[in-house]
Amino acid sequence: MWQPRQLMQQEVQTYFEGFGRVLRLQLFATHANRKQQPRDCCRKTKTGYVYFTNPRDAAKALRKTLHTVNGRRLSVQANDSWHQPDAYGSNSDEPAAAATAVATASHILNLNDHCLEHIIRLLSLPDRIHFARTCTRFRTVYQQVSPALNRSISFDVFDAMTVWDMRDFFILSGRHVLHIEGIIPPGRCQRFCEFFGLHCVNLRTMRVTASKLSVRNMHKIFARLDQLEELQLRACALNNSSLMALKHLRQLKSLDLSDNHQLTGVNMNCLPPSIEYLSLTSCNGLQSKYLPKMCKALPQLRELNMKAVYTVTTGFQQMVSGKCCLSLEVLTLSSGPANEYEHIAKFPALKKLVLYSYEQGTTLRPELLTWLVEHKSQQLLHFEARGQNSINAEMLAQIGQLHALHTLCLPHNNTVGDRELESIRLPQLEQINLKYWPNLSNNAVLRLLLACPKLRELHLEECPRLTEKLLHDIIFKLRLQLRDKLNQRQLPIRMHVYGSKINEFSLQHLDVAAKDIVHACLTPPSSSDLCLVRMSNLLEFDFYSDDYDSFGSDDELDPDYDRYMVNEGFLSDEEYDYQDMVFHDDDLFVINMENVAELFNNWNANANRNANANANANANANANANLNANRNVNRNG
Repeated sequence: MWQPRQLMQQEVQTYFEGFGRVLRLQLFATHANRKQQPRDCCRKTKTGYVYFTNPRDAAKALRKTLHTVNGRRLSVQANDSWHQPDAYGSNSDEPAAAATAVATASHILNLNDHCLEHIIRLLSLPDRIHFARTCTRFRTVYQQVSPALNRSISFDVFDAMTVWDMRDFFILSGRHVLHIEGIIPPGRCQRFCEFFGLHCVNLRTMRVTASKLSVRNMHKIFARLDQLEELQLRACALNNSSLMALKHLRQLKSLDLSDNHQLTGVNMNCLPPSIEYLSLTSCNGLQSKYLPKMCKALPQLRELNMKAVYTVTTGFQQMVSGKCCLSLEVLTLSSGPANEYEHIAKFPALKKLVLYSYEQGTTLRPELLTWLVEHKSQQLLHFEARGQNSINAEMLAQIGQLHALHTLCLPHNNTVGDRELESIRLPQLEQINLKYWPNLSNNAVLRLLLACPKLRELHLEECPRLTEKLLHDIIFKLRLQLRDKLNQRQLPIRMHVYGSKINEFSLQHLDVAAKDIVHACLTPPSSSDLCLVRMSNLLEFDFYSDDYDSFGSDDELDPDYDRYMVNEGFLSDEEYDYQDMVFHDDDLFVINMENVAELFNNWNANANRNANANANANANANANANLNANRNVNRNG
């Protein structure tokens, strides 16, 4: 195979001597651990540096980022600050500073280490790094206090730091960082990943959101994080190849890959077998044929979250027939029309099931509850069906046969009446959620409470028919049980009744205010039961295409790659500035539908107020103009 002749060091030096005197020039060969495909043999790359005697000569060479030497292109950029001559000051500076310190008693160097530690604690992180860089003593004091200051940090602190600052921080404090979270600085992502992966070797928890991570950067970050136990990579534009960077993390227990739409399930069987919790929320590219293979590779998986994934279809049936997920206890998923999720009732260890349905009026598949009663009536402890009218009267009767239930959540229902609710007679039930049941009455709640002898917490927010009489009836009935020594439940009973006819005045009654039997609460409901809209549906997720590969080589799988490097054999450290990226979080954007009308009224009122203000301003302006015109006419007359 023909190979183009590579540039020789003397040719490169001769070219740069045209800008000024070159004190030293050095070329470095390609890293040995890089994978070279046969077709890439002619694209071997080199890096190097040129050390000019005069910095002005270097500035001349940097006027162009691309140079041509004997028909080959070279990508040129300024070297890092810490590699520049006298980056840390000349050798004569420190003796001079020491002499000044001796002469001046009030100099900061006369303070003891305890005082210097106190000063460091008052500084921002960039200033702490500058402080440590000042002299050897300050650096030593910083290293003493660093383990206490940098155990848990946010990626946000690096936004105001230079690449030099980031490098020094990770060199001095990287091994002390145990927890980190946030959005990785997009403008210097490649350099950040290099420093982070090299020095944060003791990291335990990492939570990353809305940060584009190429395959190359994934390997940089996780190559040495052998102690990592919890990892969150939400909306990081991961693809199937990205998962290979995680396969050696043998201590990993929790993994969140939510909102990575390019994941299909390929390579998920290479994830660490130590994983106990896995979230694939909104990974809507998943294919059902890969699920059994993934679950077999994760024998310790106890909790799986597949909310907003509607492409599973027959995947659950395959998982059951393949005897996968033998340890799975907690499952969260969405009831898509094509998902045959009734087979989850046959998972041997299932104890908690959460089902989401975002289509109003769509009930759960009837086979699900039939099979749950058949296989899990004495095992299922927690059941949630979240969706408008996702449960009908017949299903409610089947739920009443799940005798082991401790927690039951059925919010948003206006079709089930009081008589149907009587079928709920669960001896172990401790908590129930019936938020947003507009037809729920006092008598229905009282009968439910008496039918479930261990029920001690009721979420009844936004149930407008409930009145103060319910509280007094419950107190009366339970006092009788206490007198007859028949009470089995833990007292007081917590009742969340925000949005009912029970108000603050009702809670001032002597029996209610005592809170020994009932503790009524008027706190607004949590966001989990309001109208939910995912942020990913509201914001544009506009990343550059992941790992764009113009030539097909593994070395080019990075947005920081400079395609012109291949011609002349130099790697560029230049990075893209992702200014056009629109970030979004996986958190749910909450809209309280009851406040929408009020919100629109406020907007209209503000708009009218602004319009009136503008009209008044225009009227005043016209009046002033007429007055000035009359004055001019009178003056001219």
